[in-house]
Amino acid sequence: MQYWNKKFKKQRVFRAVLFATLLALAFIILTTPSIMADRVLEPGIAQYYIFPFLVLFLIITFVPNKIIPLSVVSLAVLAVGVTSLWSFSLVPTAQSSVALSRLSSDLHEVETTLLRKKLNHYFGEKLSPVARFYRSIDSHREAFKLVSEQPDLKAIIWGNQQQLVVSFAKPSESISSIKLEVPWTQKSISPKLVNYVPAISLSTEPRDATSHFLSYILGEVHQDEGSSLSERQLQQSRLYGAGNILSPWRGLGHLAYPLWRVADLHLQEASLGPVLDRGELGCALELYTQAASRLQPQDNPLLRAAIFNNKGVALLIDGLERGSLDILRSARQHFLHIRLIATHPGAKQFKNKEILKAGRFNSELTRKLINSYRGSSKKKKARAKGKVRK
Repeated sequence: MQYWNKKFKKQRVFRAVLFATLLALAFIILTTPSIMADRVLEPGIAQYYIFPFLVLFLIITFVPNKIIPLSVVSLAVLAVGVTSLWSFSLVPTAQSSVALSRLSSDLHEVETTLLRKKLNHYFGEKLSPVARFYRSIDSHREAFKLVSEQPDLKAIIWGNQQQLVVSFAKPSESISSIKLEVPWTQKSISPKLVNYVPAISLSTEPRDATSHFLSYILGEVHQDEGSSLSERQLQQSRLYGAGNILSPWRGLGHLAYPLWRVADLHLQEASLGPVLDRGELGCALELYTQAASRLQPQDNPLLRAAIFNNKGVALLIDGLERGSLDILRSARQHFLHIRLIATHPGAKQFKNKEILKAGRFNSELTRKLINSYRGSSKKKKARAKGKVRK
């Protein structure tokens, strides 16, 4: 009897060592990029797969006389695999409109966790915390699909430990119109404003400055578009705060985004009342110029196109107010330049038809205005000559 007990103990030890070795090998295979051809499972998901086998091992080792049907084991493994993948694909957006995905090559989410803590620190108590997305995102298409499928999600941050991307959900009104009166025709026109760009990017380091910048930008995303003066002022202060952060980033293209957004707010303020507010219009034009200066030719072509389009609209308003043909021509040059920018190779990964259509519409509208202005000027000159002859 003692002999069989010793033999059974030796078998249990052997099974334990063998199974532990197999589990360790399986875990390494599942989470090592070179073995899985760059397609790896997160450790959290891998342990979901390994868990049913661990339970099976414990039962076989310590309850050797019990037989578990193969169908039961198979269904348990399948259920664990499906539910784990499903749960890890969810975005917990019930309390936040912004999510941070796991950074690429950050398998254990160490850097991702630090970044999320830093973001939540700057978000403070007034804004809901950044939600956690458990997978890494590797393309703009994947990010846009995610924000379009999640109705509560307005933006998602993704990327790697060198570069971050913020992908925005498309608003209900990505292109809007502004109604203007033409003095020399007594008719109204409605040029198009671009209100949306799909994404911006910036360097991950320095992390503190990056988190500070994103808190301003995403704070504006958290805030619904307000119509009251206080809401617009809060929106402006956040955008000004983002645009004025100084830090040794590898590039400054991301600073163009808040400058463009706050310029749009000044342009809206300029045209709200019955009389054009020239001070607000001047601020808008200056900020559009500053925004464009932050971007290099290869940086975010759709943001650059949006800046040129909206600055063109501001120049169009200025030209109508002053009755200046030169300013109207400058506005049309901005609209014509949009096609060159929006067809840049870097814009091919985005859907840019709306921006191109807005630019073409505004260009044609301005061309007709210039022609009508020339015609009205000729009529005035002819009338003046007629009066002189009389």
